[in-house]
Amino acid sequence: MNTRTNFILLWSLLACRNWSTWSDSRSLREQGGGIRSSKCNLCLRTAAFTVIAIICASSVNVDTATAGDIDQHPYEGFTEPWIMIDLAAQEPGRVSSIHVRKGSVVKADQLLIELDTSVLEAQLAIVAEEAKSSARVNGLKIQQEVQQRRMESVQSLQVSGASTVDELLKAKADFEIAKFHTQEAEEQLRQKNLEVVEIETRIAQRRVRSSINGVVTDVPYETGEFVAASDPRIATIVDLKKLRATFYLPTTEAMTMRVGQSLFIKLTEVRQTAVGIVEYVGVETIADSGRVQVDVLIDNPEYKYRSGLRCQMVRSSLPPESKYDNINAAERPETSQKN
Repeated sequence: MNTRTNFILLWSLLACRNWSTWSDSRSLREQGGGIRSSKCNLCLRTAAFTVIAIICASSVNVDTATAGDIDQHPYEGFTEPWIMIDLAAQEPGRVSSIHVRKGSVVKADQLLIELDTSVLEAQLAIVAEEAKSSARVNGLKIQQEVQQRRMESVQSLQVSGASTVDELLKAKADFEIAKFHTQEAEEQLRQKNLEVVEIETRIAQRRVRSSINGVVTDVPYETGEFVAASDPRIATIVDLKKLRATFYLPTTEAMTMRVGQSLFIKLTEVRQTAVGIVEYVGVETIADSGRVQVDVLIDNPEYKYRSGLRCQMVRSSLPPESKYDNINAAERPETSQKN
């Protein structure tokens, strides 16, 4: 209950007391023993109390306005993981093995779930053998060398007049054709090597790995179930080392906020107080509500604060020392600091 309410209640009690006294005086007067001036005195006292209450209430209003609406009417928000990732299978397939469950703590690049790769592994074995086979290329290279020597022989004979021009042209054509065949075989061999890389990549894509350090919060499939292309989400991972608290403030309040500004965040459900840093102040006002989004980051290296809790923003004054129980010494601001 605030000070203004206390003043109003006090005034009401005093007014009721005076009214009761005035009623008693009226009863006495009706019986012939009352004093006519008592009513005027009581009315004057009631008016005086009313004036005092109005002045006090006005001073309270002034103090409240200067303290800021955030402390008298704290804005509520909620905490959430600062990073949440839905991992998806890049190809449809049957789940062959699951290496994690809900609540598992994982590291970046850790293997989580595998889809069936038996068909791809069979294709890889065939293509890999073809890519290693160089017999055709070697045979074509030998044939190319034979055609080259024959062309050189015809050229020497043509100088002495022992061969015709047509024979020389045919020898050159045979050599060029043999060279093209060799190049084609080498290109096919390179293509087979690329197919090996492609199949290996597809196999790797069927092994879903974590992209961050975090905690697994959902694994919607069981071993043997089929992951369809229409619903490829296969796991959800959150990073709780930091929490993000989202608030929606009136434009006038949001305009006083600055990125990097320190705030106190009260987690009302669990009676904890945390130190937060303003991460983002919305660049536009939401037309429907007239509010601006403000995001605050809370360090949570030891998972001391839970995600999904309602919280309140405190800005203009420091909380009492008794509320520091849930704040590390390193996180406590100087008592002289004013946000």
